[in-house]
Amino acid sequence: MSTRHHEERLETILEEVMEAFPFYSHDKQEEIAKRRFEEELI
Repeated sequence: MSTRHHEERLETILEEVMEAFPFYSHDKQEEIAKRRFEEELI
């Protein structure tokens, strides 16, 4: 996968996390999104 594809996928995951957890801080949402993204790579 290209770096651009990774960036787009991470942005998509972040959007999903923001919808699922709107009450979390943006930092917490980013942390969750990064964890989910890394899990997809495994």
